[in-house]
Amino acid sequence: MYQAFLQNSARILFMSLWLGCGLYSANAAEDGSKNRFYRGLNNSIDFYQKIKANGGWPQITPGPTLKPGMNDPRVVTLRKRLSITRDYQGGDISSASYDEVLKQAVIAYQSRNGREPDGILGKETLKDLNTSVDERIKLIMINQER
Repeated sequence: MYQAFLQNSARILFMSLWLGCGLYSANAAEDGSKNRFYRGLNNSIDFYQKIKANGGWPQITPGPTLKPGMNDPRVVTLRKRLSITRDYQGGDISSASYDEVLKQAVIAYQSRNGREPDGILGKETLKDLNTSVDERIKLIMINQER
């Protein structure tokens, strides 16, 4: 159980740094910190707190593995979930068809979260996607303390 927590924590740290480091400026932060990783984590916390303030993200119902070319009602939820974190930037989030644009969004999400970037929504990617925004914030804060 603890090992799974550490693995998830490491993925969240990687994802947070990836997300947050692109959002910092070269100038010192208000607190005087120039540590870009710490500031990147702060930016990630801000990003997720905004998502939380807007109601978080939907949980994707467990079920069979979702692959490109499939039609499944859960694909609509997957599109919405990935659009909230800016991984999916396609136009129509109401389509139940797992198309190439969605596959690329899943690959981007998987890459950012230390998963095999295969574009398939399997158990592990689903578990990551269904981690609550509160848990993401908590894990980033834990990593920030290190």
